[in-house]
Amino acid sequence: MKPRRSRAGKWIALGMLAIWGGAMVVFLLMERRFAAGRKLITAAELGNTAEVEQLLKAGALTNMRNRSGYTALWLAASNGNTAVVETLLRHGANPGQRAADGTTPLMEASRMGRAGAVEALVRGGAKIDAEGNNGETALSLAAQQKHADVEAIVRRAGVTR
Repeated sequence: MKPRRSRAGKWIALGMLAIWGGAMVVFLLMERRFAAGRKLITAAELGNTAEVEQLLKAGALTNMRNRSGYTALWLAASNGNTAVVETLLRHGANPGQRAADGTTPLMEASRMGRAGAVEALVRGGAKIDAEGNNGETALSLAAQQKHADVEAIVRRAGVTR
């Protein structure tokens, strides 16, 4: 009489193959979104609103950071790309997400004197009294850099210090 062979080895191999295949599908789908996210960061920094819109519709990750720790929203705000800031906010970008240095997009736009971006961020729900790592606020950064127009916007939004 022949000994009966176990089929367990085949089922284990088949299960491992299924898990590996599923993991590859997830990896490929996420890699596509990461690539779109990297392109989104560049387009936002350059102020290319049409490309930003296209990438967001294609599923780009809105709150992804670049290697330096900055998001597309932070870079757009820093450069005063108001239309891009509005587009990103409309697509769910987080106005409170901090950069590696602890600043928010609102703080950076205030420091750089980007009045349009500041207004868009305030309308988009940015926390106007947030403090950075060193206690700085949007108002203090605007005042320090002598951006009276930005100071006025932040004060109108309700900040007093």
